[in-house]
Amino acid sequence: MGGTPGTGSPTREAGGRVQPCAHNCILSVWILNPYPQQGAEVQQFVNLPQGEAYQGHSDEHEDRRGHRIRVRIILRQTIEEARQGNFRFQVRMVPGGSNALYTGQEKNRAHGHYLAQPDNEDWSDPLTISSGNSRVIEDHFSVTAAGGDMFTIQARCVEYRHVVSSIPIRVWRRIWVQEVKMTNVGAARDIIVFRNKFQNGHHLAIRQERAVTMTRMANIGDGRLEKEQFLRNTRRAYDGVRSRFRTRERYVVVIAYTDQLAVKQAGFTVIKDPVAAPGFNTSEAMGHFIDVPITDGTERYLWKGIDDAATDEERFQSWFVSAHFVTGSRRIAIPNSQQNCQPVPDPSFTPVRPDACKKVRVNVARLVPRDTTGRIELVVNVVNRFRGGISYGGGNLICVCTRSWWRSETQLAQNAVLIHEMGHKIGMVPDGNPSRTCDLEHTNALFPNQYRRRGHRGSHCCAGVGPPAAGGEYDGSEAPDCVMFGSSRQNVQDFCPHCTRAVNKVDLSDGWGLFSPSGWSLLQFF
Repeated sequence: MGGTPGTGSPTREAGGRVQPCAHNCILSVWILNPYPQQGAEVQQFVNLPQGEAYQGHSDEHEDRRGHRIRVRIILRQTIEEARQGNFRFQVRMVPGGSNALYTGQEKNRAHGHYLAQPDNEDWSDPLTISSGNSRVIEDHFSVTAAGGDMFTIQARCVEYRHVVSSIPIRVWRRIWVQEVKMTNVGAARDIIVFRNKFQNGHHLAIRQERAVTMTRMANIGDGRLEKEQFLRNTRRAYDGVRSRFRTRERYVVVIAYTDQLAVKQAGFTVIKDPVAAPGFNTSEAMGHFIDVPITDGTERYLWKGIDDAATDEERFQSWFVSAHFVTGSRRIAIPNSQQNCQPVPDPSFTPVRPDACKKVRVNVARLVPRDTTGRIELVVNVVNRFRGGISYGGGNLICVCTRSWWRSETQLAQNAVLIHEMGHKIGMVPDGNPSRTCDLEHTNALFPNQYRRRGHRGSHCCAGVGPPAAGGEYDGSEAPDCVMFGSSRQNVQDFCPHCTRAVNKVDLSDGWGLFSPSGWSLLQFF
């Protein structure tokens, strides 16, 4: 609806009749301080606060922040009605046809921000211009929080119904990212894929600051001391550049690149039964090796090459706990364990990774005086899981690993993890818990693929995969359609339609608090 933006040409009102305009009296509807523009659109960064105390960038004029829109109605000339103080006109805001729709519950959870479709689609009561040839409308218009929503503002003279439209206003959100990279790790050289995914697909503009470095740690698992050491290192590096953000800090997300994020399962017991052990005088007395798979129904890899180890003995002790041959009531320790318990590299790795081992070759020779049947009891430390990334609860920190399963993560894989963890940071995947930050009503119709657990941690989306068998867990062979699935796929970077709607609608005005260097709270992670 409306004529050519910014012109005085007549327009067709409801019913299709062209309204006459003897004066072409309204020249334009001008969005005040409209820069920056993208093409013929005004960008409105609704999550950023208005007010002089905010210190952002030069292209973030106060009028381009927040939900309020100021406009100036400009007459073609100072016409007689204006000189007499009785030129009357009306205004309204027209939403785009593809704008997000908010439910009643979502509107009630708006944190004081105006999230709903504006109620001023109808023409306002008549306003006047009492002097000069223009008037500023200060507090009449507000846009929604949904990235990508579009609005135009129209004005018409009451007498002739001549309609003039502004250029479109597009809703955007903006955040900053500060990368902190461990030294000597293969952190992503750029995050263009991550930035473009949110900017082009969800109208979330991301400004990337120059990266800083911190001390390398070989692994960050579930141990409290290593977690807190990592947080202190990250915070120390961030504090060195913290002053660059000043009043923008609550819109900053810190991205920390680590080496590994492996979780240890200590004291894992494996039994190989039955096993024939040769006696002292047999031909195999010097060496009779038995391969013992590390499994409890699910294959496990030894905790080998995860921690920094200076010597072969330290590397051996990182995964080995004990080994025994048990026959009847006798329990015989395997002597010279480092020589007689040899980890076997998994040949499925290409190239073969010497530390990726899921079986141990145990020598049971020279344990008993005569040929005997018994069992091997092996206790080892194994890898419970490798995390791809972490989104820390209660703060603005995201963590991305650069190496897992004894391989370096590609730049594309790290970008995919970043998209996933940023999704968590803005509240994905909504699960109906009103204490969470996502202003979204959860029903099965809105988020039919949302799930928890099933072998993953946190709230995720199984679009394209479906739920596993009753009581079961995902096994890593799935091909999901959504980047919010609970395990990373470097070629899956898109949000499904349900999650896309949520990412666009979420209100980011509150931002995030700064992560603590002394606390550890995991909200969501791969």
